[in-house]
Amino acid sequence: MLENYSRIRLLTDDHQSEGAKKGNIGYIIETYPDGAYEVEFSDSTGVNYARFVAKQEELQLAELALTEAA
Repeated sequence: MLENYSRIRLLTDDHQSEGAKKGNIGYIIETYPDGAYEVEFSDSTGVNYARFVAKQEELQLAELALTEAA
Protein backbone atom coordinates (compact mmCIF):
# COMPACT_ATOMS: atom_id res chain seq x y z
CA MET A 1 0.00 0.00 0.00
CA LEU A 2 1.23 3.46 -0.90
CA GLU A 3 1.26 6.25 1.69
CA ASN A 4 -0.09 9.79 1.72
CA TYR A 5 2.34 12.35 0.28
CA SER A 6 4.25 9.71 -1.69
CA ARG A 7 5.68 11.00 -4.97
CA ILE A 8 4.21 8.89 -7.77
CA ARG A 9 4.40 8.40 -11.54
CA LEU A 10 1.23 7.77 -13.55
CA LEU A 11 1.47 4.51 -15.54
CA THR A 12 -1.53 4.95 -17.83
CA ASP A 13 -3.11 7.38 -20.26
CA ASP A 14 -6.57 6.57 -18.89
CA HIS A 15 -6.79 9.94 -17.09
CA GLN A 16 -6.09 12.28 -20.00
CA SER A 17 -9.64 13.64 -19.74
CA GLU A 18 -8.77 14.76 -16.20
CA GLY A 19 -5.57 16.45 -17.45
CA ALA A 20 -2.84 13.89 -16.68
CA LYS A 21 -1.01 11.53 -19.00
CA LYS A 22 1.29 8.55 -18.64
CA GLY A 23 4.62 9.52 -17.06
CA ASN A 24 3.34 12.58 -15.20
CA ILE A 25 4.68 12.98 -11.65
CA GLY A 26 2.28 13.77 -8.82
CA TYR A 27 1.57 13.11 -5.15
CA ILE A 28 -0.89 10.99 -3.21
CA ILE A 29 -3.04 13.30 -1.15
CA GLU A 30 -5.50 10.76 0.25
CA THR A 31 -5.66 7.00 0.65
CA TYR A 32 -8.96 5.13 0.75
CA PRO A 33 -9.83 1.82 2.48
CA ASP A 34 -10.72 0.19 -0.85
CA GLY A 35 -7.14 0.63 -2.11
CA ALA A 36 -7.77 3.70 -4.24
CA TYR A 37 -5.74 6.91 -4.01
CA GLU A 38 -6.57 10.54 -4.61
CA VAL A 39 -3.67 11.97 -6.55
CA GLU A 40 -2.74 15.52 -7.49
CA PHE A 41 -0.49 16.82 -10.26
CA SER A 42 0.99 20.34 -10.35
CA ASP A 43 3.21 22.24 -12.75
CA SER A 44 6.66 23.62 -11.88
CA THR A 45 5.10 26.79 -10.41
CA GLY A 46 2.84 24.78 -8.08
CA VAL A 47 -0.40 25.29 -10.01
CA ASN A 48 -2.59 22.18 -9.89
CA TYR A 49 -3.53 20.82 -13.31
CA ALA A 50 -5.09 17.46 -12.42
CA ARG A 51 -6.68 15.77 -9.40
CA PHE A 52 -8.50 12.45 -9.45
CA VAL A 53 -8.86 9.02 -7.82
CA ALA A 54 -6.60 6.28 -9.20
CA LYS A 55 -6.08 2.59 -8.54
CA GLN A 56 -2.78 1.33 -7.16
CA GLU A 57 -1.95 -0.51 -10.40
CA GLU A 58 -2.06 2.85 -12.23
CA LEU A 59 0.67 4.31 -10.01
CA GLN A 60 4.35 3.72 -9.32
CA LEU A 61 6.56 5.29 -6.68
CA ALA A 62 8.76 7.91 -8.33
CA GLU A 63 12.31 8.28 -7.06
CA LEU A 64 13.75 11.74 -6.64
CA ALA A 65 16.50 12.58 -9.10
CA LEU A 66 19.92 13.25 -7.53
CA THR A 67 19.63 16.94 -8.37
CA GLU A 68 16.28 17.18 -6.56
CA ALA A 69 17.52 15.35 -3.48
CA ALA A 70 20.45 17.71 -2.93
